[in-house]
Amino acid sequence: PSVPSEFPIFDELRLMGVTDYMAFVHPFNGNTSQGMIGSWSTDSASGFSDSMISALLRIQNHLAIATKMAVLTKLADNMMTTYLGGDAGRRVLDGQIKRGEGDTIRAALVMADMRGSTRLAETAGREIYIDTLNQFFDAIAAPFNRRGGQIMSFIG
Repeated sequence: PSVPSEFPIFDELRLMGVTDYMAFVHPFNGNTSQGMIGSWSTDSASGFSDSMISALLRIQNHLAIATKMAVLTKLADNMMTTYLGGDAGRRVLDGQIKRGEGDTIRAALVMADMRGSTRLAETAGREIYIDTLNQFFDAIAAPFNRRGGQIMSFIG
């Protein structure tokens, strides 16, 4: 308490009654650019004991593996649903669709044009243009989504 704080968070933690703080970086596969950062704190008067620190370091290894798996699963889901559509993407990830297999489905090709989009892009600025495109896409997709349809691709 008598030493000035090196980081502002220490002052906040001290106000909460925290007496000891431990932060860690757990790199994935020895790659220091990817990993998990975490921290532990305690309000125990004696802070963390050596055995507690050892236990927390063991726990962090398990948390890092679980975190990595959750992140990779979410990334895979996002990629598959983006490029294959929601239903097909999930079916591929679940192992229900394999290369060389196919299903016959009902499909419709819809062509829609946002008139004046080039002029809008040149005059309104990037943020307004992107917001307008998102509103347009939402308006086009909403009727299909309500009926269980999927938009597989926007081109333009």
